[in-house]
Amino acid sequence: FVNAPSGGITLNTLNGILFSSGDGWTVQTRSDGISSNDVRCGLYDNRGRYWAGTSAGICFLENGRWTRYREHQGLPSEDVWACAMDQSGTVWFGTTGGIVSFNNMEMMDRTVETGLDSVDVRAVYADSRAVYFGTTDGRLFSYDGKSWNTNLARSLTKRAIYAIATD
Repeated sequence: FVNAPSGGITLNTLNGILFSSGDGWTVQTRSDGISSNDVRCGLYDNRGRYWAGTSAGICFLENGRWTRYREHQGLPSEDVWACAMDQSGTVWFGTTGGIVSFNNMEMMDRTVETGLDSVDVRAVYADSRAVYFGTTDGRLFSYDGKSWNTNLARSLTKRAIYAIATD
């Protein structure tokens, strides 16, 4: 679940997104404008927009209207698995085809910058130092706002990384 700025919670499910309100739940599905009912990750940005990563691209809700992004608009893949927002407000997504970021609504495919040929990113985490990415082939790398560090853990586990957390 995701904590909403209003104090409620938001749930991402295989059947859409559930937003809590004082009166119960509001459900948003593909028929309401989200990219897919299979919602895998989500977050609220610092402007209160709700971003969702789905099995069919990325979308965000602003002023009651969904805006969608797909491969033909520049996504490295529509198969989105993870997201995080860094300290500057940039929203990052991990896809089976690489990394994409949104800064002031400008979308950038960041995969080539990493120098890695194939990047199937399933985990994204941001803290005050950097944004971290975990891949299905066990690689862990980061971006500190200036440069990429692709040597954090080269094949650390030889297993897929699906979550990154700090203690």
